[in-house]
Amino acid sequence: MEEIIWVMVLLSAGIVVGVLTLRFLARSRAAHAFYDVMRIESGCLITFYHGLCGTAEERYTLDEIRVVRFFCRSTKGNLTFMGEMQIVKKDGQKSRRYVYDGSTYVKKRIWRTSRALLLRTTEQIAEELALHGIRSELDPLMYRE
Repeated sequence: MEEIIWVMVLLSAGIVVGVLTLRFLARSRAAHAFYDVMRIESGCLITFYHGLCGTAEERYTLDEIRVVRFFCRSTKGNLTFMGEMQIVKKDGQKSRRYVYDGSTYVKKRIWRTSRALLLRTTEQIAEELALHGIRSELDPLMYRE
């Protein structure tokens, strides 16, 4: 019985240390970096996937990208809207869908994103891509009322 208690104490301590480490790593980045879905630097498109285990980053060279597609989805009852960005390479391969919301536009946590704010966010990302010669396509359902 005593061994089980020690195992539970050590397991709990490990979980607490892991959570505190993740919080420290998340806060050690620049204040706005957590809300970014992508960045373009030195001829590469760098995309970010924010998950429970931290932030994963993937790189695509600008000349291998054919198009970036944007999609819209909403929660049940249209309480909040989320955008999805997918990269299609010239060889036909598709990336995962990177999820973003109005926090990307405002650079602070927003709990509910309206359709209008999501459209502004998507247009801002598409304009940034167009500055670097990357074509983008918007899902026509994004403009559906």
